[in-house]
Amino acid sequence: MNWGQTKAIFILCFFFLDIFLGYHLWENHHQYQEQYESGSDNNFDQLISSNRIDTSHVTLPSNKQRVTFLEGALVDFKSDSVHKALEKLSAPKGKQVFDYTTDSSGTELSVKFIKPISMPKDPSTNAINGLLKKYIYQGDHYNFWKVDKQDGITVYHFVQTYNTYQVFSIPNEKVSTLDVPTKNGKAVGYEQTFIHIRPANQKMTMPVTPMEAIQQLWEQNYLPITKNPSITAINLSYINMVTAPNDKDNSTLNFIPAWYITVKLQDGSEESTKEYFVSELNVKTIDDQED
Repeated sequence: MNWGQTKAIFILCFFFLDIFLGYHLWENHHQYQEQYESGSDNNFDQLISSNRIDTSHVTLPSNKQRVTFLEGALVDFKSDSVHKALEKLSAPKGKQVFDYTTDSSGTELSVKFIKPISMPKDPSTNAINGLLKKYIYQGDHYNFWKVDKQDGITVYHFVQTYNTYQVFSIPNEKVSTLDVPTKNGKAVGYEQTFIHIRPANQKMTMPVTPMEAIQQLWEQNYLPITKNPSITAINLSYINMVTAPNDKDNSTLNFIPAWYITVKLQDGSEESTKEYFVSELNVKTIDDQED
């Protein structure tokens, strides 16, 4: 074998060795990236500290929130006491301001205003409280949640509160318990259910801290860093994940404490907002309830 042949063999050997080493280098880097993005505890801390999971838009609540378990039962709008209250609301000083009907069970109230009522431009402000108290049964027990717009109708969604904490009725077709449709800035009526809520036991410290709740979202792949997740809200709430309100069943509703978290995701030019409930038991999304 002459020197030329030997040289060619060495060149080919080194060429294939470079390809082999290059492939393994790429594979190791790819595996590292997957491991980094899959979310171990240390990596989660790094993602928080580097703002790859952005929490700068919220102030995290205290780790020592005092909570309880709640029990509730749907109100029968046909009962004498509630009926009397509705009569006063619908016709103050003898002047009719709205008509109302209930479903067969009496647990769902439908109201239509005789003359549409002007709504505050920002329903999350205190200005809405006077309207709720004036026209809605137990209106001071509701808090603004979100707004939807479709086909010229704007619907304001409210949920009940317990000691200022929002109480969400899930799983159910409707997460909110008070929906107010509007046209041209005026309420045309509303749909309502109301739950009598009471504490079921002594208070305790919330078993899941706000940061642990965010970490649960991360570990279950709800915070893909490729979409620049940003936490836009995190509030303590209550949810019923065991028994849903059922107009044919007067069974007790059981509510557990959970963190209500909203997340903004950026996918190229498209922006979306996701909503989650994180409890000691699991993670639930709003989408899970509305499918």
